[in-house]
Amino acid sequence: GSVFDDEHPPRGVGGLVDWRMSGRVSELHAQSFVSGNLGELFLTPGRPRLPFDKVLIVGLGPRAGFDEATYRTALERVLRALADLQVRRATLDLPGRHVGAIEPGPALQILRALLSQTVYDFEALTLLDDGDAHRIYAAAVVAGARPRR
Repeated sequence: GSVFDDEHPPRGVGGLVDWRMSGRVSELHAQSFVSGNLGELFLTPGRPRLPFDKVLIVGLGPRAGFDEATYRTALERVLRALADLQVRRATLDLPGRHVGAIEPGPALQILRALLSQTVYDFEALTLLDDGDAHRIYAAAVVAGARPRR
């Protein structure tokens, strides 16, 4: 999930995580333990309240300052953390997509560029997004597919 530093309570997947964890993310923000500053990472156990072993939340900074460079920075932090934790399969909420701060096409293009770097070796990444974005993602995957020989 991802959270802006000026978005309280959090929205999107970050908000759902907060709700399922009985307001834990909001509470930690109120205590200044989690700020939402750009690139800040917060790792917490997901189980038993969530179907995931671990939940990683990335800070996005202020909502008004969010742009493609901010998206790339936050996404790179998440991917690097997942690689460092030796996570092979992950479900991703692309930073800023929960409020439409970046369009699905550019978001996917930047994700693909980052994943092309050999440092990231994931078996599977599942993207959480709305139906319209998933249609764009599916079309991009089909268009980018190479024919088998």
